Amino acid sequence: MEEKIFLQRMNYWITKDDEDSDPEYRSLEFHPHAIKTLHDALNIDMMSHDDALSGAGLDGQVNDYYHVEIGDESIVIDWQLANIIKKLNDEGIETYGCDQGGVVPKGEHWEFDKSTYNGTDLVTTRVILNSGDVKYGFICFNMKHESLVIDLFRKGNLEVAAAK
Repeated sequence: MEEKIFLQRMNYWITKDDEDSDPEYRSLEFHPHAIKTLHDALNIDMMSHDDALSGAGLDGQVNDYYHVEIGDESIVIDWQLANIIKKLNDEGIETYGCDQGGVVPKGEHWEFDKSTYNGTDLVTTRVILNSGDVKYGFICFNMKHESLVIDLFRKGNLEVAAAK
């Protein structure tokens, strides 16, 4: 199985002369089985699942998690991504959200809303994933840090596919 890792443009509706808009963002997207590869490329260990806090019942949080200190804030981060997010922020890359993704377990299905831009409007659709389907993970960051992200992973011999 190929464990894809790539960059995705987030708010692609922004034009060059749109001075009042939010900054443009990128999303590092990855197959959930590639999370170890991301850790290896950054020369860091993955946090232990045994010590993670339970995400069950926490508003907006599904995966088990850690509190990660970023600046003067304590941020809830999915357990498999906690050290990656910490490392990226320590390297000066501002992150703005993440999800470790996953593979739907046998006999289960996942449902969630996904918003995309159709060229005119933001459109929300209901996504249903069945047993064995994959939900890619992601880490969002400011586009001005894209070269930092690429260079950081390249140092660890991991080439990230060109931005879409």
